[in-house]
Amino acid sequence: MKNFCAVLVGLCAVISSVYAFDRAQAEEMAKEILTICKDSEGGSDDDFNTLIKFDYPTTSVGNCMVACAHEKIGLFNDGKFMKDNFITFAKMATNDDPKYVDLAIEIANKCDNIEGPRCEQAINFNKCLEAEAKAKNIKKLDIL
Repeated sequence: MKNFCAVLVGLCAVISSVYAFDRAQAEEMAKEILTICKDSEGGSDDDFNTLIKFDYPTTSVGNCMVACAHEKIGLFNDGKFMKDNFITFAKMATNDDPKYVDLAIEIANKCDNIEGPRCEQAINFNKCLEAEAKAKNIKKLDIL
C-alpha cells in the first residue's frame, strides 16, 4: 500500500510541477483527493488516516476510497487501467529517463489486466504495483 500513497503523492507532485507547486503542496493535493473520496465513498476518519499513513485500508469503504483516488488521478476509468496515463506520469516524474520509463512500462504491462469488482480491483492493482516495484528493486518514488 505504501506504493499507492507514493503514487498518489507522486502523481500530485507531477501535476503540481506543471503549476510550480512544491512537495508540500503535492501532499496537500493528495489529501484533498482522499478527502473528496472519503466523502463520496462514505469513508470514516479512520479510513482516511489509514491511507494517509501509507497503510492498506482495513475496510471495504477504505478500498473504495482507493478506487476513487485511482479514478481522480486518471489511473482508472470505468474499471480500465489507463496504462498510457501511468506511463506519461512516469515519464514526467523521471524527466523521461529511459531506465525508469522502461521499468514503468514493464510494471504497467504486468498490472494491466487486474480485474474484479471496482474496490477489490483497486487494492489488487496496488498490490501488483507494490510487488512488481519490489521485484525490480524500485524504492518509493523512484518512478513516481
